[in-house]
Amino acid sequence: MKDSRRGSFSQDQGYLLIRAVRRSHAGVYTCQVRVLINNQQYKVSRTVQLCVKGLDPAITTNPTVPDVSMTSNPGLISSSSSSSSSSYSTVHTPMIQPPVIVSPLNGTIVESLHGSGLELFCKVLTECQMAPSTVVTWLVNGQSVESSYLDGRALQGGRRVTKVSEGCQIELRLILVAMTEEDVMTELKCVTQNQGGRQEVVTQLQLEDSTFTWLVVAAVAVSCFLTVVSIFLYVIFKPKRKNKMNYFLARQNSTF
Repeated sequence: MKDSRRGSFSQDQGYLLIRAVRRSHAGVYTCQVRVLINNQQYKVSRTVQLCVKGLDPAITTNPTVPDVSMTSNPGLISSSSSSSSSSYSTVHTPMIQPPVIVSPLNGTIVESLHGSGLELFCKVLTECQMAPSTVVTWLVNGQSVESSYLDGRALQGGRRVTKVSEGCQIELRLILVAMTEEDVMTELKCVTQNQGGRQEVVTQLQLEDSTFTWLVVAAVAVSCFLTVVSIFLYVIFKPKRKNKMNYFLARQNSTF
């Protein structure tokens, strides 16, 4: 047994207990016992080979105790000084699924008007027991936000974990105070990683074409101006109403 692994084991009454099986525990283990028969000492040993499959578990699981018991049969003990037997044991450790970025999609282009603010969300789906150890971060052109040229204009934070039907969803927000021409084609990368694996998606910033927006604003302004002018002209040149006098022929009765 290697000294670096002794802290993971405990021995009690002939049992070797591995509290959390890891890949480093794989190897050959030998149990030895000395017996005294007819005032002659014999050494009996049994060898167990432990094979570990899969990745190391992130959470301590129920320990698996390999069968290291020995059946003593005096008929198998010869006059030689020792005898041995061997067996094999395989322990399956739980597989850890890598985190999955559900938003944004890889290759997404985010458009925003010049001078306007921008808010992005990176949403990661993972197993709930792995959520605390799952790292989620934003990178700007391959650098951290604090080390990039956006330092002072961009801020990441507001990590939030919510339970969903597929597991747990981690959400990390990135806020850009004001979009400028310098930010065109800037690469924003969301990266997530835990013991199960790593994933990253890339998005790019782009200025939104404001030509159509200005045309709409101009059309609305011209329409309002023409309406006001039309009302003003109508009031000025409104035709005056003439006083109409009603004439009627009174019937007169005359006697000649």
